Amino acid sequence: MESELTVEPLPRSTLVQDEIKEEYNMSARSLDPEMLEKIENKIQEKINNGDEYAMFQLGQLFFEQGMYSEAYVQFSRILKSDVQAQYQLGVMYFDGLGTVESPEHGVELMRSLAEDPRTDGSHLRHCAEYNIGLAYLQEVGVKHSDEETGLWWTLAADDGSPQASLKAQTALGLFFTRPDTLNYTKSFFWHNEGCGNGSLNRKEL
Repeated sequence: MESELTVEPLPRSTLVQDEIKEEYNMSARSLDPEMLEKIENKIQEKINNGDEYAMFQLGQLFFEQGMYSEAYVQFSRILKSDVQAQYQLGVMYFDGLGTVESPEHGVELMRSLAEDPRTDGSHLRHCAEYNIGLAYLQEVGVKHSDEETGLWWTLAADDGSPQASLKAQTALGLFFTRPDTLNYTKSFFWHNEGCGNGSLNRKEL
């Protein structure tokens, strides 16, 4: 099970890629250098005009283009003021994207997000909670703990809410089929909740 699980990405509703698709009628991942420069200049113009969200947009544009060093610099500039930038930095530390791999720091940033009042009730918080549980399961940045995995994934699953982490709901269904955490009642419950919310299949975990 452990080898099949991946970090929860930033919720797609916040991605610059979708905004670029709408404005330029193309995929962000197909941008040629000239178009990329035009979009970067447009976002920079918004930043110069005081648009705080544009500061995240610029970092996310770099991230989606695989320009991880540039994304890291931009996200670091707004770390304390933008929870989405903090989340992306956590992912980058987990995977060593644009910076030295430091899963301990990644867990620290995710835990801070999970406890931040600004993320209360948001899908971003549930994604962070899922990633913390995953870290405990895979012993990445923290010591392995089935108890902590179950705790954080249960928080992320939010009693089966459709707005919660679907990955957590699906993962819990599998988690409680493991010999060390076997509980058919809980496995059945979370399997049903995940299916009801459009469950991911095993390969997508």
